This record gives sequence, C-alpha cells and structure tokens, in this order.
Amino acid sequence: MTSAEQSGPRIPGFDIADRLRKARETAGIDQADLEQLTGVSRATISNYERRITQPKRPNVIAWAMATGVDADWLLTGAVPGGPTTVAYADCDAAIFEFPSKHTDSGITVKTA
Repeated sequence: MTSAEQSGPRIPGFDIADRLRKARETAGIDQADLEQLTGVSRATISNYERRITQPKRPNVIAWAMATGVDADWLLTGAVPGGPTTVAYADCDAAIFEFPSKHTDSGITVKTA
C-alpha cells in the first residue's frame, strides 16, 4: 500500500459544481428551466456545472431557491442541522425516508 492509498471505503468528494448539478437534476429541471427560474443565463449555468467559472453567491442562493436545496449545502457541502458522515453501525435496522423535492432538505431516519 502506498502512502497515497487509504484503508476503508472510498468516499468520493463532491465539489460545488457537482452539488449544483445534482440539485438541478434531482429537482427535475434542465438548464433552460433553471435560467427562467433564476435569471442566470444558461451559458453561465453550464459554466458553473463544468467548473469553467466559480459561481457567485447570489446565483447560488437563487439556485437553492429554485431547486429547493439548502444554500449552505450547495456552498460548502455541509449537511444542515446534522453530521456530515454517518457510521455504518448507525444504519443497522433503520429505515430512511428521503424528502420529496421542493419541500425539505433533511433526511428522516426511523429505527425499525
């Protein structure tokens, strides 16, 4: 094992471009729709998602409002009001209820 390798599961990192694209896709809207909802040009939206330019904070806030996703998560990747990671042991015998789009950005966990 080289020093660059790590033990345990590989956890992919998501940057702001990934989070912006995922927020748009999970909201079920395309770039043209997002342009209409935010006033941000489709070219700029594409540039943000392809990492060509860094998004401006007001545009990220508009993106969050249009997709129903927490703006802090888009900006930082931090889960609002919760831990950023969940241990596997915490998932045993749990039922996850994922929020419907445009309502809640949290995940409710109920034990079985």
